[in-house]
Amino acid sequence: MIVALYQLEVISEKRTEFLQSVPKILKLAEQQPGCVYNHIGQDLCDADKFFVVQAWKGQTDLDNHLRSDGFGTFMGSIHLLRQEPHFQFYTVSSVASAGAISRAKNSSET
Repeated sequence: MIVALYQLEVISEKRTEFLQSVPKILKLAEQQPGCVYNHIGQDLCDADKFFVVQAWKGQTDLDNHLRSDGFGTFMGSIHLLRQEPHFQFYTVSSVASAGAISRAKNSSET
């Protein structure tokens, strides 16, 4: 699995335009093959900062997304940002569920 993290800082005066267009553009990613999840969020301490977290089944799926018209449209919205977006991609070999919390608590009590 590949996890993509995009950090975005919007120009304050362009925030409304950003909120009207970019979430709709990013929502298209969910329809692409291999998209596990796709979420956009806003920083609670700075209304101009947003983040996107996506998970892709594999590198080929992510590569296809990065070549897609939808991602190209997203990159066309850069004029709404204070600076270039910060992209990070993580290769994940395994994923634990919330049960990992219980197991960790239980193992520390013994």
